[in-house]
Amino acid sequence: MSDDENNMFGGFSGDTGSSSSGGSRSTKEYKPYSEGVVNLILAALESEGEDYIWPLKTSDAAEIPDSVREQFDLPDDVTHFAVEQFAPFEIDSEGIGTPVNVSYEQLQESVEAGYLSEDELEELDVEPGETVKWAFDGVESTPQTDLAMCLNGFFADEIIAAFGDDAKVRVMAAKKNHPNINGAHERYTNVRYYVSRSKQAPLSRERARLTVGEITKSEFEEWAESHGFEDKV
Repeated sequence: MSDDENNMFGGFSGDTGSSSSGGSRSTKEYKPYSEGVVNLILAALESEGEDYIWPLKTSDAAEIPDSVREQFDLPDDVTHFAVEQFAPFEIDSEGIGTPVNVSYEQLQESVEAGYLSEDELEELDVEPGETVKWAFDGVESTPQTDLAMCLNGFFADEIIAAFGDDAKVRVMAAKKNHPNINGAHERYTNVRYYVSRSKQAPLSRERARLTVGEITKSEFEEWAESHGFEDKV
């Protein structure tokens, strides 16, 4: 990662674009982010082009200055700009996302960082200038879905107030071609939050509210019918 991360939010602005981070209703228990963390996330999105990236792990993250902690009234256990500290649940994975094609040059950076060995790189059978699908052990896709679900489900009103009724917040691994992403592993060790706008965003937010238990199924169905989404239920 480059040094372009010296700002009050502790990460770096992301590239805008369309990507997906889906999810479906389940029986798992969801918990809300702390209000202070949500305010920090939304403030970063508002300030940095509605697209922002933070490190997943505390070991890769900057410490949060006291002035920022006080401004957003952050919990005592949120000491670093790390998504694993922001999250309202424990993230056991070492990275997030799904395997994508990465370049030989990016993989060389990951060898230097210790995420794979020279022998493992050779086994991938990729040459300079070529790409191959790769992710290191411990990368999982579920956390990005749950991070988005907890944000949109518990804080839909705050998202609407900040970005409008056609907006929701997506969460996913950083883009592999972001200028601050050098090693192949960094695509999975950095987490991208970004605002996505569409006519379906209200339905996605309301479905997230149903999933996390903020509303009942009957309330969701009534909402869908009154907002023209009855055929989507």
